[in-house]
Amino acid sequence: MEKAKIVLLGFVFSLIVFLLCIKSAFFEVENEKQRQVIDFLFGKDDHGLNFSKSEIEHLIEVKGFVFIGRILLFCLLASFLGFLIVGIANRKEQLFLYGGIFGAVILLFGFVAMLGFDQSFELMHRLFFKTQWRFSEDSLLIKTFPYEFFIERAKMILFRFSVFVISCFAISFLLRRVSAVHRKACYFLKRLS
Repeated sequence: MEKAKIVLLGFVFSLIVFLLCIKSAFFEVENEKQRQVIDFLFGKDDHGLNFSKSEIEHLIEVKGFVFIGRILLFCLLASFLGFLIVGIANRKEQLFLYGGIFGAVILLFGFVAMLGFDQSFELMHRLFFKTQWRFSEDSLLIKTFPYEFFIERAKMILFRFSVFVISCFAISFLLRRVSAVHRKACYFLKRLS
C-alpha cells in the first residue's frame, strides 16, 4: 500500500511542477498590453483592455480555465504536503524516481503536441472553448498574442519541465547511491564493534 502512495505522490509531484512551469512561462510577457491581459486572467479587472466583445468573451473563458488551473494547483499542493506531513515520502529516492517517470510521460505528450502544434492548438480550442476563438490577423487579441507567443511559451514549458525530469532522475540516483554507501558504512562499523 505504501508503494501505491509513493507512486501517487510522484504523479502529483510531476503535475504540480508541470502546472508551475505553465504558470511561470505565461508570466513572462513582452509588452504592457500582454501584462494587462495576463493580470486580467489572474484576477484583476478588464479596464483598459479595449478588445472587441468576442475577444473579451474568449478572454473571460480563458480566465475560467486559469481559475480552474489555480484551484487544481492548490489542491495538488495541499495533498502533496499532506502526504509529506504524514510521512509517506520517507523513501525520497522513489518519490523522485516516480516523479521523473510520470514527468517523462507528460514530457513525451508535450513533445508530440509540439511537433503538431497547429493541430494540438486547434484541438485544444475545439474541445474546451465554446466562444469564438478564431480571430482575424488584424484583431487586437492576435496582435497582442501572435502565434509566435504561444510557440515560445510551449518551448519554455517543455525546457523547464525537461530540467525537472532530468533532475528527478539524477536526485533519485544520487539518493540511492548515498543510501547504499550509508548502509555499507553502518555494516562496516557494526563489524568493527
